[in-house]
Amino acid sequence: MTAVTSTNTAYPANGPPGDIFANIVVPLDGTPTAERALPLAINASAPGAEVHLVFVIASSSVGVPNGFPSVVESNHHQPPEYAIAGGQFTHDLAHAVAYLREVVETYAGSGRTIHWEVRHGSPYDQVLGAARAHNADAVVVAQRPVNPLKRLFQPDLARFLAN
Repeated sequence: MTAVTSTNTAYPANGPPGDIFANIVVPLDGTPTAERALPLAINASAPGAEVHLVFVIASSSVGVPNGFPSVVESNHHQPPEYAIAGGQFTHDLAHAVAYLREVVETYAGSGRTIHWEVRHGSPYDQVLGAARAHNADAVVVAQRPVNPLKRLFQPDLARFLAN
């Protein structure tokens, strides 16, 4: 598995050369920064490749039932009945699902099969878990500029995956 970070220094503006990977995981959080990874992932994948979009609701989200599965919802899996209990978690889940469906619609004509899933837990563990579960060739992550003090206490996902 390869971690590809979308920075202006790693690749030219249009990303790495195309047709490299057949199975890619792209973590998204609803921000424009994270979405910068999508064109890179599309460009780095072969036509017909599978792109798995992963949105992680942090384990600190209020209202997550004990024993709740890691994969909360996806385009292949509906949440259990007790997920519709209300509260912040249900709000976060509805937001994530609507966002991912919109992203899939935007890239529907890319010639790639785009899957999506919402997970909950540690973003680091869940993205790595998704990459393993989907046998990903690469994880394409948009790296955020982070001040050095914050990086010391909370490394960004791109650096975590690269190590």
